Amino acid sequence: MRNVHFALRLGYDGKPFCGWQLQGPHPSVAQAVLDAAAPLFEGTPRLLGASRTDSGVHARDQRALLAGDARVDAQRLMIALNARLPAQVRVYESAEVGPDWHPKQGVFGKRYVYRIWCGGAAPPSLEPLCWLRPGRHRLDLDAMNQAAEQLTGEHDFESFRSTHCQAAHARRALWYLRAKRNIDHPDLPPGEQAGWLIELDVRGNAFCHHQVRILAGTLVDIGRGHTAPADVARILSARDRRSAGITAPAKGLTLWQMYTVGQEEEALLPSGLSWPGAPWRVSP
Repeated sequence: MRNVHFALRLGYDGKPFCGWQLQGPHPSVAQAVLDAAAPLFEGTPRLLGASRTDSGVHARDQRALLAGDARVDAQRLMIALNARLPAQVRVYESAEVGPDWHPKQGVFGKRYVYRIWCGGAAPPSLEPLCWLRPGRHRLDLDAMNQAAEQLTGEHDFESFRSTHCQAAHARRALWYLRAKRNIDHPDLPPGEQAGWLIELDVRGNAFCHHQVRILAGTLVDIGRGHTAPADVARILSARDRRSAGITAPAKGLTLWQMYTVGQEEEALLPSGLSWPGAPWRVSP
């Protein structure tokens, strides 16, 4: 038996959990992983996640460090964890790493996808993953994307973070934000009457507490015509949470991907964009 550090890549359905982070007696994804790992280690292992997710938020690409005196190798660890974890959590990759490895190592940004079902009845497989917007009216995607263009770039997103956010500041680099209709999802019903699956694709270097959900709530207000795209500048400059839209429901949000150095092109990162703390230096 030896002290081993494992790099894990996980996905989970956030509905049964209060979030990733340990929160006392409340069910968390981290606690589910620790419970599943307990028989595989001598003593209590250490678990560190790359990103917090709120209660009810899903993840397709969470990264984590699991370290301790292990009884198994990386492959057997993954198999054993998946046999013991609840069906809502799965480990996709497991690899042994050095003692100095951190789950945020080399990560320069994240991609979130927020799903909205607009009008009609949502398919049963998509309903748990979408903000349901019943009614006959469709969202104006052109107006939403006009607003999105004004939200990209490095801004102070004070108006778009929770009043409970503990980050020192709200300045973030948001390089991609698009609203589009997904017409290719295999679970979409036939015909036009059932409704639309709208997806917000959000990519940035980091995000404040509830930032993506508030962006989603604000863009939906714009898509409904209740707010004009031109109001985005006013909302940003106000630096006041009350000036932006509602915090959209957690169940529509998925942590889709973390980008590491070497994935700049895949992330659609604009050439030359950098920020304080970026894991590489950009040439002038």
